[in-house]
Amino acid sequence: MKTIMKTKRTILTSVLLLLCILAFSQVQLVYETNNHLKFNDIQIDGDINAFSEKLVKQGFKITLRNETLSGLEGNLFGKECGVNVYGTEKTNTVYMVIVSFESEKIEWQALKKLYFD
Repeated sequence: MKTIMKTKRTILTSVLLLLCILAFSQVQLVYETNNHLKFNDIQIDGDINAFSEKLVKQGFKITLRNETLSGLEGNLFGKECGVNVYGTEKTNTVYMVIVSFESEKIEWQALKKLYFD
């Protein structure tokens, strides 16, 4: 009878310890903010106007601006490109940046190299 109680106690202690470890791990994953996405060394977060102004300081020119979208043109990786910055409707927080390059060549290898650059 004592061995059954001892076994139950050991199993229960092990399960509780495992649950505590798992809960702590989840908290660490949720609150880790060091790995935030960046575009051209600018974190993709915050106000869309502030994000656009940082790109202007890097040499881009604003071609379109409204509450939730900023269109810019400039030079990225040595090539002319267009950049669209999208913000949320309520808070104008940046959530997406799309870059488009005009290419004379539409060859797979050239596109692949440009993508990985």
